[in-house]
Amino acid sequence: MTELAPQWQQVELVMTGPATETPYLDIEAAVEFRHLSGETILRPAFWDGGRTWRVRFASTLADGSWRWRTTSATEAAGITPADGTLQATAASADAAHPGLRSGFATMAP
Repeated sequence: MTELAPQWQQVELVMTGPATETPYLDIEAAVEFRHLSGETILRPAFWDGGRTWRVRFASTLADGSWRWRTTSATEAAGITPADGTLQATAASADAAHPGLRSGFATMAP
């Protein structure tokens, strides 16, 4: 199943990690998101208690597919699922917050 990722809006992926006494010390994980266009975004995963790990991502593009996969500095971190797909969709024109309509804040040159 492919989850939708509306442009500029946060999507949270929930994963399961191995049982360890100190996961926040034992596991250093991230998720690499790669769009069909070649754009790549690396986001850190974070421990959320028990065996739960999460990562948050916002698509910078209005269409196309993002493939994601977990990466880890810790060999065999064992986080599942290890990969998946998100389908980017256009930003909502009637979103309550302007950032959800036009994107991230940027500074003028």
